[in-house]
This record gives sequence, C-alpha cells and structure tokens, in this order.
Amino acid sequence: MFRFFALVLFLSCSHLLSAQKSSELGILAGMSAYQGDLSPSPFAASDLGIVAGISYRQFFHPRYAFKIAGAFTQISGSDTPYAAREGRGLQMDGNLMEFTVNAEWHILGSSRFNNVGAFSRQFSPFVSIGMGVARANAEVGYAGSASNMKEENDVSTFFILPINLGIRFEMTKAITLTLDVGTRPVFSDYLDGVSKMGADHTNDWYTMGGLTFLYTFQADADGHY
Repeated sequence: MFRFFALVLFLSCSHLLSAQKSSELGILAGMSAYQGDLSPSPFAASDLGIVAGISYRQFFHPRYAFKIAGAFTQISGSDTPYAAREGRGLQMDGNLMEFTVNAEWHILGSSRFNNVGAFSRQFSPFVSIGMGVARANAEVGYAGSASNMKEENDVSTFFILPINLGIRFEMTKAITLTLDVGTRPVFSDYLDGVSKMGADHTNDWYTMGGLTFLYTFQADADGHY
C-alpha cells in the first residue's frame, strides 16, 4: 500500500513540475484533538492542543492543487475526568509532528483574473486527501506521579492518511486565507502509548484544524491564472 502511494506521489510531482501555474507559502495556526484510550471524546476541552505549521501549495489548474505541509502540536489525555476509569489512573502528555502531502480539489475554483486582466476575488470550498508520517513521543504515567511507563510494543512513528475539508478566500493578488479541518487515522493503537492497558482492539486517531495565511510568490506571467 505504501509503495502504491509513493508511486502516485512521484507521478504527481513529475506532472506538477511540468505544469506550474501558481505557488504559495502559508503559516498555519489552529487546534488539535486526539482520540484514543485516554481521551474517548475527540473534543474534550482539556485535551485540545495548539497547532503551528507551514505549507507549500502549487496549483496546476484553478481547481486542482498539490500541497506539502508540516505541523507541530501537543496531545494529552487522562483517566481522571472519567469516573469509570479512575481505578486505572493513567495520564499522557506528548508532542506530535507530522509531514503530509495532499491532492486538493477546489470545487468552485476559477481564474483569479477577469477578461480584462483585473484581479477577481475567489471563494471556494475544497476537499483534500493524501498521505503522510507522524511522530509522537507520548509519555504515559499514573496521575500525580513523575514516573513514566512504556509498553513493550510501543512505537512512535505512524503512517497517516490525512483527509481535510476547508474554505479558501483569496483576499488580494498575494494574500489568501484558508480555514480547514481534517482527520488523521494512524492505523495503530500506540499514538498515546497505551494499548494493552486500554482498548487494544481499536486504533487511535487525531484531528487538526485552523486558519492558514498564504502568500502567492509565483504565478503565470500571462495572468490567466
């Protein structure tokens, strides 16, 4: 499966290099939420983390783009808020870094310039799917204790499948804003460092979302895009 995705990525990159239309760099600020053995609800306020990231997007058509991104966040979870889990008494804190590549479809995307060459603001929802790698260093221990524990088969690197929904608004020729949120299944029960001590039949996952400020630094000279 990984080899198939790698082949698709290589072919996509080769096509993009020969069909450049518009390139942009962005800075992401947002929130993340993890769901697993120590956070059964993905939107518990106590388990939210701050996200910071950067991205590079290249359009080869007003509706189709290719994005490379990296992001950093924190994940946490605890048995303390859940009465049924107080007997286990585990808590987890950690950092997570991801690197992803996504293909995007901007549903209402159209030319940024009208027939007389004047800039025209664009607004469009978009969807994307891709692949990536996440690395997490979850530290697990008993609530109130400084000691850490580690399960025998614990892993820290994960293959992820990022799926995003968002909205894009081009404010000026150079400045664009996007608001998006996406889920990331990690195909493992060890994102939080807990498996045998928890529900080892279910995999963990996390979500990320936020606002990205983008700067367009390269576009076709003829202005058709």
